[in-house]
Amino acid sequence: MEARQGASIEIERRFLVKRIPEDIEKYRHSELASGFFIMRDDEYYRIRHSGDEYSLTYKSGFGLIRKEIEIPITREFFDILWESVKPEFKSEKARYYIPYESHIIELSIYHGSLNGYVNAEVELKHEDEKVRLPDWIGPEITTNRILTHNLGKPPETVLEEARRLLRESN
Repeated sequence: MEARQGASIEIERRFLVKRIPEDIEKYRHSELASGFFIMRDDEYYRIRHSGDEYSLTYKSGFGLIRKEIEIPITREFFDILWESVKPEFKSEKARYYIPYESHIIELSIYHGSLNGYVNAEVELKHEDEKVRLPDWIGPEITTNRILTHNLGKPPETVLEEARRLLRESN
């Protein structure tokens, strides 16, 4: 994870994953612990821990294009904030960075209450950019509010929505 300072625009498409690639372990990956402070429906702060890096990120917007500001923070500050995050607003996942053509696919395998939920993200340079995807990528969920705004929702609701979309895409 790279901590970026200053405001930026994030252009990102999100997808469910039909199956995890067999060679997944050969790719660089990290374990992420995140906590969220929801401000409004499409606006939140996220704290994140990965390895020895800690960050505080502000995100706003919904769908393909969102505003993002990320700054590095200390472990001590992360720990203080982490204690204030409600359990339903915490998530843990393994994230794999998979090069594919001219992009990096970030495949996330969730642990804990969302165990079994797997998604992928692809950052774009501009909103009209075309991207070819491997056959293990499933339906797009960029504008699915259940799957992209799943914090605070019952895990079974999130998992059932993912299963439903995967069934319908076959």
